[in-house]
Amino acid sequence: MNKLLLSLTVVLIASLAFGQSVKKMNISDLEAYIKQSEKPLVVNFWATFCKPCIEEIPYFQNTIKEKYDGLVDLVLVSLDLPEYFPYRLSYFGTQKNISVPIVWLNETNADYFCPKIDMKWSGAIPA
Repeated sequence: MNKLLLSLTVVLIASLAFGQSVKKMNISDLEAYIKQSEKPLVVNFWATFCKPCIEEIPYFQNTIKEKYDGLVDLVLVSLDLPEYFPYRLSYFGTQKNISVPIVWLNETNADYFCPKIDMKWSGAIPA
């Protein structure tokens, strides 16, 4: 089997096995996503290498489902490295039973994107 075919096969199997589709967004895409939301939206910035981030995700999911089911939405915005998109993030979502949308923020300049979210945000996570 040639290398290209083998690579494509691995990508296809990975995408089927890892469950959730992870979308790539730049900050303008994320701003549009937030603005189009018809209900309150909790936007959580996190990364797979951030232990407090990982620990709080189930709390967010459970609280929104139990107390605000259907009234509030949640989106998890990953600040992981480009190598993590999409397969590691998708696999992580499956492993951790994440049932809400995961997006990967395709931005590298925190001085540019952080003020668009909150003028006081330094870029520290969880946020």
